[in-house]
Amino acid sequence: MKLAVIIPVYNSAATLPAALASIAAQTRRPDEIWLVDDASPDPATQAYLRSLGGVYQGILLKVVFQSKNQGAGAARNRALAATRCELVAFLDADDAWLPAHLAQSVAALAADPSLGFVASNFWAVAPNGTQVLQDCAAISRRTDWLNRHGNPRLQYFYRGFIGILTVVARRDCLQRGGGFRADARYSLDWECWHAALAANPGMGFAVLPEPAALYTLSPGGLTSKTWPRLAERESYLPSFVKNVAHAGGVPWPVLLLRGWLTIQYETLGPLLQRRAFGKVLQLGLRAPLALARLYGAVLRGVPPRRDYLTEGH
Repeated sequence: MKLAVIIPVYNSAATLPAALASIAAQTRRPDEIWLVDDASPDPATQAYLRSLGGVYQGILLKVVFQSKNQGAGAARNRALAATRCELVAFLDADDAWLPAHLAQSVAALAADPSLGFVASNFWAVAPNGTQVLQDCAAISRRTDWLNRHGNPRLQYFYRGFIGILTVVARRDCLQRGGGFRADARYSLDWECWHAALAANPGMGFAVLPEPAALYTLSPGGLTSKTWPRLAERESYLPSFVKNVAHAGGVPWPVLLLRGWLTIQYETLGPLLQRRAFGKVLQLGLRAPLALARLYGAVLRGVPPRRDYLTEGH
């Protein structure tokens, strides 16, 4: 099976060379690399991309320049709609892969046709160089009062444990799901994987225990833009809650509450760390109406998801 690597690029001249080097160092090298520049205003990034040519260390290289900034989702969709490789892998320009990543992922997909995609554990690298293992495989198997049998899809609904930099997916699985949301900015991968699974009945995913990548933590992380990020993450839940609840054999109203509570908890933690007590109060005050809106959206019926891959292509 042929494999394409997709990298959205934005002002990435300082980090992109290391990301590309980690691709070339794979024990199973990809067939294509797609670099989609999201209208970077940085002259150094533009110059570096134009200097690369059509081949990178023996790997076919395609560089696409978008005329306006549209976000990482649209950039990934551009390459996902264009490639003809059966498999696609995702990497951000400031992250890197460990050498066995593609080999172990492709082997897992070849061994189990029921898998739409696989992910892996990875190392989170702090600005001071400290590395912390993100044991996503263990989380995917976790059981609790709602998920008694350790269903990974059910667990993923209320715990976003998949790192996009470790995902290798079947292209047709993602295409049937409609690609990444181009009209949103936060948790795009969570939304995309759920859309793909909903559009491919009987397909699942697996998380491999061998660490596959190095994820660069940026100072402050995602603690900024609290309210837009919170609202977007909440808005995804009604679209998938019934489908996931059916697959996991649990009542959808309970699953919706569980997913919503997790988002509130994950929003609350950084606010308390920053001692942003005013925002903590806001979080509590907005909660009843926000939750009521989600239940109302499910009861009214959620419109079909747009196909973000075919729009504009």
